[in-house]
Parts: sequence; structure tokens; C-alpha cells
Amino acid sequence: MTIVSFDDILFNAKCRETSPTHDPTIDNNVEVKELFKNGEDLVDRETFFQAVKSVQKVQGFHITKKQQHIQCNIFDLNSSNRNYTVGPLCVGCTFCYKLKAHQLDRYIPEGKTESVAKRNWYYPVTIILSCCSHGG
Repeated sequence: MTIVSFDDILFNAKCRETSPTHDPTIDNNVEVKELFKNGEDLVDRETFFQAVKSVQKVQGFHITKKQQHIQCNIFDLNSSNRNYTVGPLCVGCTFCYKLKAHQLDRYIPEGKTESVAKRNWYYPVTIILSCCSHGG
């Protein structure tokens, strides 16, 4: 079964603490682990990215999309160049999803004779790694 959409409005209504229809029995950390599991197929990378953006708005962090990874934006150990008095921001965050594209397109780059495979993220993808907790 392939996940084809994510109801951002319902998610925000139930999970955002400032929402009048907030459900206090929902644990956002548990929900995220249940929503996006290893081995699940999704219609495309952008749909999944938008779903994770909904989670980030509720939980208060920021994400980035790099090739097959969708992850917390403070994942890179060298990403903090700010000089804070108490040290750099927490870096090396473990919140990450790794996706596998189902479609590979072959093309011949200009000036080359060999074809190259490129992942096509507009076709279905599979979650092959998920870590829904933040840490470093």
C-alpha cells in the first residue's frame, strides 16, 4: 500500500497545543513514529517532505531535504559557525529519514558517452531508514 497524501489540517488541529480542537492524549513523539515507518511506500518525496514539515511546525524544529535524506537542519557536525558564549548550537541531530526512489532515469550528460542513472523523486519512494528522535 502506498501513502498518497497527508492531512495537514487535521494533524495541526489535533496536535498543535494552541488549536481549539487539540487532543491532549496524543503524544507527538509516538505519533511521528507511527506515521512514518521503515518500509512504507509514499507517492513521492515532496508529499513526504510536506508531511514532515507539518510535524516540524508542531514540534518546533526545522528540516532540510538533501537528495535521499529528510532530516533536522542541525544534523551536520560542521554546520554551526556561530560563536555563542556557551558554545555552538546542538549539532549532529539524529532525526532523519532516508528514502529510496523506485524510479531511476538514465541520461547521457552533455559531452559524455556513458549514460548516468539519476533518482527520480517524482515517482514512489520507500522509507528505508527512520529515526524520529532528536539528539546528537
